[in-house]
Amino acid sequence: MENSQELEALIEIGVHYAQGFHWYAPNENFLELKKEQIDEIKDLKHKYLEKSSNKSFYHTVDLICKKNNSILYDEKLIHAFNLLHNDNDITELVVVDKDDNFLGILPRKSVIDYFKDESNFKWDKCVKDFIKTDCLTVAPTQYIHTVAEMAMSRKTDEVYNNIFVVDENKYVGFISVRDLFIAILNKNN
Repeated sequence: MENSQELEALIEIGVHYAQGFHWYAPNENFLELKKEQIDEIKDLKHKYLEKSSNKSFYHTVDLICKKNNSILYDEKLIHAFNLLHNDNDITELVVVDKDDNFLGILPRKSVIDYFKDESNFKWDKCVKDFIKTDCLTVAPTQYIHTVAEMAMSRKTDEVYNNIFVVDENKYVGFISVRDLFIAILNKNN
């Protein structure tokens, strides 16, 4: 692509990778985008979505994900307990490393259950000892309808668990099944 108009056209047809002199000379390696370049892509994508007649069914999940509480894997579990104790709406904490790489989740129930039995717990336990890694993770570029299908194909007791958006191991955000349904329902409005 040579200019913003070509970039916009690529976004409209769903291309996820491109090269050209708009930002850099062609290169055999993928180059890291600058913040201004990422902002340009986001702006053009939002512009496209606003004029799109198919309101959200084929949009990507990065548009509906939200960032929730995260905690470092080497934090003491009592810190997680205090975060959860102070906010009953938190169903899990996202566990990350110091570089914000997604490692898994810390379910509320696991932490609360551990601290229920005072004779059994140890104050020096860390978050990393309680990480759940078998959660549904998706790329920010995945389509909403595809992620909804993935979510609904999980085991019955996991169908309504949150979905976590991860981009090259970095934690981006989460999506609730409710938000997926709302996005799909908005398709017809």
